[in-house]
Amino acid sequence: MAINLKITLLSVYAICAIPALGAEPSGTPDADANRSDWLKSDLPKGTTFIARDNGTFKACVPPVGMKKTPEFKSGCAAFLASMGKTAAMQPINQEKWILPSDYPASAAVMRSEGHSIAQLMVGVDGVPTSCKITLSSGFPDLDSAACNALMLRARFIPAKDRDGKPVAISYSRNVDWRVQ
Repeated sequence: MAINLKITLLSVYAICAIPALGAEPSGTPDADANRSDWLKSDLPKGTTFIARDNGTFKACVPPVGMKKTPEFKSGCAAFLASMGKTAAMQPINQEKWILPSDYPASAAVMRSEGHSIAQLMVGVDGVPTSCKITLSSGFPDLDSAACNALMLRARFIPAKDRDGKPVAISYSRNVDWRVQ
């Protein structure tokens, strides 16, 4: 029995989690402050930067539990302006990241369908270093297949800081598994 599989990459955005320089809210030193492979900003630690799929930054989201105050908005606007057209990252050959052959045989028997969101940690070389599912399809084999394929094939032109030095990022990707 042949199964026609339609795989849709729904994402038109990337989410880049970027720690900031300075101290934790508790006043203790920031353990990430000396990491040379992360983009730095003066915004609160845990601020998330949203990037367009072309890799340019477009918005900031405050850390969980923090409101988007006028000071935060001003800091975000200043950071985005300072970055100019600096690329957050650029995915390479996204259409080849998830293939019909990645659909697990165990899922084919059950004709499983679902939507997963996978979060990749991407190193300064543009290669994923880890993958975790942040929203499950409800089928562990589909979720595993998404991470396995992304770890194998996802590649990026690395994100860069203001000085043009490559930095590590966190990148989220939607994967929609549909049997036709």
